[in-house]
Amino acid sequence: DMIAEGDQVVLEWRYRGTHTGVYEGVAPTGRVMLGVAISIYTISGGRISAARAVWDSGEVWQQLGLIPDTQTILSHGPLAPRS
Repeated sequence: DMIAEGDQVVLEWRYRGTHTGVYEGVAPTGRVMLGVAISIYTISGGRISAARAVWDSGEVWQQLGLIPDTQTILSHGPLAPRS
């Protein structure tokens, strides 16, 4: 999806890739990562003059197996159901 207004363009995009190289200091795991991100661009003179992006980096770490999935975290944390 893409929305443009004035000098701003917002793009929702999906990514998919296989972790085959060092990423943030982590050796390749061979795992597939996929998700959704939002990028916001400022246009000036017909060109992109600024860009920023937001994505769920925790989701990436989970997909790489570096941190537990959300359900596991919740089941062991302070919000975990008590018997």
